[in-house]
Amino acid sequence: MNKKGFTLIELMIVMILLGVLATIGITSFISSQIKGRDATRKGDLRAIASALEMYYTDKGLYPVGSSGSITGCYTSAGATGICGKDYPIFKDSITSGAIWMAKFPVDPVSSQTYYYVSANGSQFQLYAHLENNQDPQCLQANCINPTVLLCGGSGVLCNYGVASANIQP
Repeated sequence: MNKKGFTLIELMIVMILLGVLATIGITSFISSQIKGRDATRKGDLRAIASALEMYYTDKGLYPVGSSGSITGCYTSAGATGICGKDYPIFKDSITSGAIWMAKFPVDPVSSQTYYYVSANGSQFQLYAHLENNQDPQCLQANCINPTVLLCGGSGVLCNYGVASANIQP
């Protein structure tokens, strides 16, 4: 009797191997996405910090913060408001019309935000929430105990920051 085909054991081994490979592939893909979003956040905060330094050079102080946001951004139609998706242009409309940032960045996850602190205009701190708890640049040892500042809804706490040269994040 000459049977052609696979035995049940052979099929099960192949299915288990495919499952393991799929799990590894999906895990790596998700990890890459998280690291990519975190890299975007870090780059965004550096870009905002650079724009804030240009603002400071022009004005002699940092912009006022309001509930964790930078005020003084505009739409293309000229309306003013809190910097972000709805008011993306960070510029000076009063004097020279200097544009410090043509498109203000927003967090890659729509439910999260960047947090800005400037108590008296002499210094600033910017914060974001990194998804990778093992990132070596987190504010605390391993991102587990972040600051109490909210970087989004549902209790998303800030755990990464940049600041002006005269203060720590």
